[in-house]
This record gives sequence, structure tokens and C-alpha cells, in this order.
Amino acid sequence: MTDTPLPRGVTLIAPGSGTGKTAVAVGITRALRRRNFAVDPFKATSVVKTTDRPGPPLKVYERGVFHNCGAAGVPVRWWNNPVVAVTDGNGRGQLYVCGEPLGEVPVFGQDSLDLRTFPRDLRLRCLDAVGHALAVLADRGSFVVIEGSGGAGNQPSQADLANDIVPLRAGLPVVLVGNVNQEGHLAALAGLPGVLGEPYRRLMIGYVLNGVRDDGRLADARERLAQAMAIPELAAVPSYAPPDGYEDSPHECEVVYERRADHVAASGLLDAISSPGLAPPLVSALEES
Repeated sequence: MTDTPLPRGVTLIAPGSGTGKTAVAVGITRALRRRNFAVDPFKATSVVKTTDRPGPPLKVYERGVFHNCGAAGVPVRWWNNPVVAVTDGNGRGQLYVCGEPLGEVPVFGQDSLDLRTFPRDLRLRCLDAVGHALAVLADRGSFVVIEGSGGAGNQPSQADLANDIVPLRAGLPVVLVGNVNQEGHLAALAGLPGVLGEPYRRLMIGYVLNGVRDDGRLADARERLAQAMAIPELAAVPSYAPPDGYEDSPHECEVVYERRADHVAASGLLDAISSPGLAPPLVSALEES
């Protein structure tokens, strides 16, 4: 992977699937677009299920960042998601690297890839592709919203390209995402900084509570996490269910992107991640550049 400096941005990771990382990423991306920032989504790896709704005409390996790119108003390009596995849920998937099919690989958990299970040449191919993608993004000079894959901390550091290797390589501020309604997620969120360790912890600027729909549950979660976490809560983002009969039509997608941007903006998350007290400031620094 190259050492090309990255543009400013933020990295979102979570202790498990189902936290709503994509929902928060989409909300941040569209909210920044409203402020006329050029935004590029990035997922180092993704796992696409053959049962997922296809949406508009897309190549199968482009579906992992369809909503992220839609919120940003940019077409899906290989550099937005260079490594993709397409699976039917049998624990294996067809691997695409920069859009090229390279055979089957194991899928770790629900939607993660474990580099230890790849042959050495394929592992290096993935690392090179991700490094090249990050260099492209650096040249574009956009604000990059990096989203992890599955759960961080579930694999050894050198095996997890999306949640460990890329965040450390990017060096951007890291925001943890936890879902207040998912069983076990708060405990996992509280333990994530310790599991990931240094120097990863130095990048963490705070956490977001996602999926909020009950003030009592939120208050309880806040009290317990405030005692357990050494980093602050940045925002609480409300839950939002897509409209009935939602089928990824362009109009329906726009409704979802706008609503999620509304929730992110109302939560104060953009202001929180651009606070002068955090290093480095994000949105404010971007405005000055």
C-alpha cells in the first residue's frame, strides 16, 4: 500500500454488523453534500449477498457502495470499493478486485473478509488495490467517508483490511458506531477501544449511538457508556425505517438519503466531529482549505 497522504475525512467502524454504519455514513455524506463539499465514500471491502435488491442497473461488484455513492451524488467507481465478495450465504463468495473476478474466497461471519484465508498473491493483490484506491482519492482531494465492514476487533489486525489496516493507514479520525437497540452491542462498543489497542485508540474521537427510538433506553445507554468509555458521545441519531414498499427506486433512495441527512444534521454530529477541541478538526478544517 502506498504512503500517499489522504484528504481529510472520517472513518466509521462498529463492533458488529447491524449497527447502521451505512445509515450514519449516508447521513454524513448527504449532509456534507448539502454544504457543497465534494465527498467520496470508501469501503476497502464489502460483502454483497445475491439476495440483496439490485436497485438500478449496476454490476454486481458495485452494489456494496451503491447507497453511499448515491448520497454523495457520484457514480460508483472501483476506487470507492476495490475489494468485493459476492455470496449466496454459504460461507464463500466470488471475489472481485477492481472489478476483476478472481475466484472464490471464504466469507468471515456475515459480511467480512479474513486476509489470512487468502493465498499470498491474492492477499497482496487486495492490499495493492486498496492502496491504489486511497491514492486515487488523495488525488481527487475530496472529503472521504470511510466505512468499515462487519465488526471491528473480531480478527487479528493484519487480517482485517477494512477495519484495521485501512483506518491505521488513512490516519483519519475514527468514530465508533453502536446501536442502542441491538442486544450485546453496547457492551461490545465499550470494549472496542481496548480490543483494538494502540495506536488505533489515538485516532478515536468519540462514538455515535444509532437507531435511537426510545428516550428511556437512550438515557440508560448514555449513563452506562459514560462510565465505561474514555472517549465522548458525539451524537445520538434517530432510527429511520424506509417507506413501505421501498425498492431502491431513485425517488425512494433520495427520500432515505435526505431523511438520514436530516437526522445527522439535527443530532449535531457534523458539529461534533468538527469541534476545535478534537484533533484534527474535520469540517471546519475543510472549510478553511
